[in-house]
Amino acid sequence: MLRFFRQIRQKLIEQDKVRKYLLYALGEIALVMIGILLALQVNNWNEQRRLSKELDSFASAMINDLENDITALDIGIRQTKAAYLLLDSLITYSRDLQNINEASNIDIYLLSSRNSYRAIAWSRSTFEELKNSGALRYVENDSLLSLLNRYEALTYHLDKDLVYDDESAKIFGSSIRKVIDSNYPQSANLLPNWYNMPVDGIPNFNTLEDYQKYRSNDLELLTDNLNELKIAVNHAIALSFGMRIRAENEFPNAKIMAAQIIQLLRKEYGSK
Repeated sequence: MLRFFRQIRQKLIEQDKVRKYLLYALGEIALVMIGILLALQVNNWNEQRRLSKELDSFASAMINDLENDITALDIGIRQTKAAYLLLDSLITYSRDLQNINEASNIDIYLLSSRNSYRAIAWSRSTFEELKNSGALRYVENDSLLSLLNRYEALTYHLDKDLVYDDESAKIFGSSIRKVIDSNYPQSANLLPNWYNMPVDGIPNFNTLEDYQKYRSNDLELLTDNLNELKIAVNHAIALSFGMRIRAENEFPNAKIMAAQIIQLLRKEYGSK
């Protein structure tokens, strides 16, 4: 093909047809440029298709991550709600006491038995990969980008809250252990699996295995000083406050944001 074009140019020059030669040369240049532009366009289409598939894959993986987060948040809500309801009951129980002898070791033991929650195992791997690969800059939906960034910030905020709550739980646990005797035989029978059950209120202790047996022949408190109990209750108040915020505000808000992101991802990328 190139040899054919050279022959045409040579004949035009030999025949002293410079004008025709120039027109021909310009036409040849135009054809080359059109070919280059077409090649670039095809390459651009291929790149767009590759990027679209990559974003679809990220969207599908992120939906799975967020669904795992929602499951973990549901557990966190149940755990923190169980904790603050029991702590609030301990606060109310202790507020009415006029004398330490009016307190029951088994009741305080049960009311103080749930004061922490399991750390949320956030599924962050897909979003981290999306950022590290640079693909995040190709997400054109501003609402989706904003939600992703706000959700990530909230999860790290909740990680810090966990550190604070754990420290508060340690302080409360240290103070309440100075008050109660926990040496009940087969004490596991007294502690139902409140961490993984829906909480609609405080369980009825009378329905718990062995409660009545221990209640009728209760262990003695480790202190005869009511102020020791009140100090522990002061720590319970601070701990309950944080647990209530997690259960009623922050964890539900994180769930809502995760669900909104899932909805936007499905709308934007058609992921199931």
